[in-house]
Amino acid sequence: MPSQIALGLSLDTDVNLKNYFVSRDNEAAYSHLQAWLAADATSEPTLYLHGVSGVGKSHLLQGACQSADAEGKRTAYFPGLEIRSYEAASVLEALENIDLVCLDDVEALIGDSAWEEALFHWLNRSRASGAKILLAADSAPRSLDLNLEDLRSRLGWGLVFKLHPLDDEGLEAMIQLRARERGLSLDDELARYIIRRAARGPQALTDLLERLDTASLEAQRQLTQPFVKRVMGW
Repeated sequence: MPSQIALGLSLDTDVNLKNYFVSRDNEAAYSHLQAWLAADATSEPTLYLHGVSGVGKSHLLQGACQSADAEGKRTAYFPGLEIRSYEAASVLEALENIDLVCLDDVEALIGDSAWEEALFHWLNRSRASGAKILLAADSAPRSLDLNLEDLRSRLGWGLVFKLHPLDDEGLEAMIQLRARERGLSLDDELARYIIRRAARGPQALTDLLERLDTASLEAQRQLTQPFVKRVMGW
């Protein structure tokens, strides 16, 4: 088993808080995250976000790190899926002097007694030191299948927000926003056409739009239904 890991993993430079598409259902969580990042850590040391895959948890965590980095703060981003094979205590001991730690995929670490124990003690130390901890998982603390029951209260020390998936209207608005950011024109009818046929989810639609953008540039064509149909093979 690996015993050491570099402090934090690299961030996606295309991701930030400003380009997270905020639906009506997620406005409260997004607004609170921004206020929490700007506030004194001692008032509320942790913030926990949860939701199904595709709601933008990783986007918000990486965006939070980017925002804190820009203010000269020390940050670290860790996806649970990538660090669970490492020695838990070694990973978490390195975070004592970090201003903001974003721990993603918390559920990937649950069920491992060593990780649960290390998380429990790390959260206690972080609360005492004034560090901020931004957590994300697929479900709320109360629903995690924990071996260490005391960890549940630590994970939910601060506010807990559920992030909701975008409905069709939200997906259409999101893909139109992403298109405008690329200088592309995507009217309502074409946006609905894409949503009806494409794989659902913000990341899948963003990847699709990148493919269409590349094809449009190469062909020197505007995005139209026949062109999108040909490129996507629909």
